[in-house]
Amino acid sequence: MSKVFVFLMTCMLSVSVWAAKVEVAIEGMTCGMCEGKVTEMLNKTGKCQNVKVSVESKKASFETVKGKGITDSEIKKAVQDAGYDAKKITRS
Repeated sequence: MSKVFVFLMTCMLSVSVWAAKVEVAIEGMTCGMCEGKVTEMLNKTGKCQNVKVSVESKKASFETVKGKGITDSEIKKAVQDAGYDAKKITRS
């Protein structure tokens, strides 16, 4: 039983390390063009996939590309390069 538990925990940790879900609170977006700019800059990092940006919720969400981690500073830079401010970054 303990071997199964260790195996399952290892698998769960591997998935979270390799394909983390990230949510970013963004300040300054006002329209669909804003969504497009943030989406473009996050995709340009090559480390984000399934990027979704919402002006209504003032958030971006994405998954990291397997095998490529992205740091908070890289996320903040991508959002800043789009012309906005990343306020809070959460990972799950």
